[in-house]
Amino acid sequence: MQIDMHYYGTYALARAAGLNPVPAEIAATAAQFVDDMAGHMFDKITVSICFEDSGRIVSRPTAHHFQDIRNINKDDQRHVWVPFHFLPGNKGNDFESRLQCQMHSRIVQNMIAHHCELFDRENGLLLAGVTAHVLADTFSHYGFSGISSQYNCITNMQFQNVGLDMIKRFNDYEIYFKKNYKESCGATLWERLISFFAETFSGALGHGAAITYPDLPFLQWSMEYEYLPGSNREPMRRDNTATFLDGCEALYNLFVKVAQARPKDANIGVGFDTIRSNVRTIIGTQEFERKDRIALWQQAMQDGDLGPKEKIPPYSGEQWNDDLRAFHGTQDSTKCLDHPAYLFLQAASMHRNYVLRDLLPRHGLVVA
Repeated sequence: MQIDMHYYGTYALARAAGLNPVPAEIAATAAQFVDDMAGHMFDKITVSICFEDSGRIVSRPTAHHFQDIRNINKDDQRHVWVPFHFLPGNKGNDFESRLQCQMHSRIVQNMIAHHCELFDRENGLLLAGVTAHVLADTFSHYGFSGISSQYNCITNMQFQNVGLDMIKRFNDYEIYFKKNYKESCGATLWERLISFFAETFSGALGHGAAITYPDLPFLQWSMEYEYLPGSNREPMRRDNTATFLDGCEALYNLFVKVAQARPKDANIGVGFDTIRSNVRTIIGTQEFERKDRIALWQQAMQDGDLGPKEKIPPYSGEQWNDDLRAFHGTQDSTKCLDHPAYLFLQAASMHRNYVLRDLLPRHGLVVA
C-alpha cells in the first residue's frame, strides 16, 4: 500500500476506532514512516547517529525504494522486506513458497496478539503504527515474498473495469518504472550489471514484476505465476477493492485494541459497519495518482463520513528524518529519548527482532 492508505486511511480508521487526534496522528505517521525510513536517506545500510557524549544510535532501515541497489542484498531483504512488508504466511511445501505473504495468516494473528501486550508502553503508539503497516501490506502484498524468488515472477497481467485513459496511464507508468528499475539512481555501470544479473538469475523481489498494481486500491486485475508450484499457469484474479476493504476493517479492529490498551489516549469511536460503505467508496474510486486518493480520505473526514468531522493533519514523517539527521553530532544523547523518531526506531527494532528471532522460528521458518 502507499501513503494514501498507510497514513491518511490509517489515521481515519484510528480515529473511527476511538483514538484521539494526536495519538492517531503519531500512529499513522509511524505506519507511513516504515516506508520512509530508508537506508539511503543516511547513505549507508545502517542508520548511525553519534553524539558528542559518546552516545550512539545504530539501526537498520525499515525500507528500501525500488531503485535502491541494496535490494539485491539477500541478507538485507530478510531484515527489511520480510518482517516489515511481506510477512510470511507459512503456506506451501517448500521454504520459498512458505515465505509468501498471506492475508489472515496465523503468523499475522500471533504478531498482533504479541504486540497488543506492548501498546501501553511509551513507544506503544509507534509500535502500533509499525504493526498497522505490516498488517495492511498483507492485504496488498499477498502472494508475493520479500526475497528474490522465481515464485515472484508473473506474466500476462490484465485489467478489468478500467477505461482507455487509465490503461494508457498504466502503460506509461510501466515504461517509467522499468526504466528507473534498470537504471538505479546513482548506480555505477557495474552496479547496474549486478542488478540485471541478480534479477535475471535469482528471481524477482517482492511484487516488482507486478509493479505498483497490488498497491492501487481501486484495481481489479489478473496475473499468472510463471513458476509457482501448483499454479498451472492459471489466471489469478485479484480484486484490490475487496481486499483493501477487508484490510481497512482489520486496521480498524487493530486500533480498537490500541484504544483499549491506552484509555487515556482514546474516547468513544464508531462501529466499522457505520462507515463501511463510505470506506468502500473511497478505495473503489479510480484515481491513479496518490494525491488524488489522499484527497478522497481528506474530503470524507472533513464531511464527517468516517465518524469525526475534522481535517487529517498533513504527514510529518519527513521532519522525523530531518530530526534524526540533526541529532548527529549534538552533545546530549538523552534529549532524543522522547522524540517520536527515536521511539519509532525502538519499536521497529522490537518488531524486527520478535518476528525474525521468535515468531517465524516458532512456525518453523529460519529466515535470518
